[in-house]
Amino acid sequence: MKQTEGYLIVEKPFVISEWYQSRFESDPRYSDHVQEIRAANPIIDPGKYRGINRNPLMQLGTVDLDQYIASMNSHPSLNADNLDARHRLTEIVSKSPRTSKELDHLDTIEQAIEVYNLIESSQKNKYEIIRFTRHVEPLSINTLGLDIGVWGNDYSILCDSVITPVWHPVPIESINEISLLLNDLNDNNLFSNHKSAESFLNYYLTQEWAEQQSTDSESKYEVMLIDEISTT
Repeated sequence: MKQTEGYLIVEKPFVISEWYQSRFESDPRYSDHVQEIRAANPIIDPGKYRGINRNPLMQLGTVDLDQYIASMNSHPSLNADNLDARHRLTEIVSKSPRTSKELDHLDTIEQAIEVYNLIESSQKNKYEIIRFTRHVEPLSINTLGLDIGVWGNDYSILCDSVITPVWHPVPIESINEISLLLNDLNDNNLFSNHKSAESFLNYYLTQEWAEQQSTDSESKYEVMLIDEISTT
């Protein structure tokens, strides 16, 4: 049965903004381009974006925590942060009825809060839980906005084209054109209504510069409603 909702533990906007600024905004290959995008769209601010494209907490790659720790000795580049939380995330996903167990989202709010509570105390303020859903629901007080990506994946075409562009930034010659489709971005740098999100998606699918959509019916771009989840 097709999933209709999921939960991600993602880095907060200020973490993403600092990461992007240090790696890309200071890089001459990106900086001028980014400045042109933002000059045409003053609302764009990575420090406000609260969609799916925010470095979610990742699985370990094995349910055997001791094996992972042993691997760290021979592979120093392996991430040593939040091992307890990521180990529990790995355990939960490995038992999920989902087909794609490589994806890092959780199926229930209870699972998400359990894993979040295992994040190291020194790192917890860097993360938040979001719910993403396929439902075209009425917006609620918990709704952050609408993002566009592949179900269960943390890639957003909105984010990669204009907010924190890395792989497929909108070309300079198309900035004015795409800006007309960004008028309904809200303070979370997400679309405020489904119609605007669909218009952006339809435009994106026609662009040669865009990340091409998979032919796999389970990997097509779709609009997702994003809600914030309280952890207190």
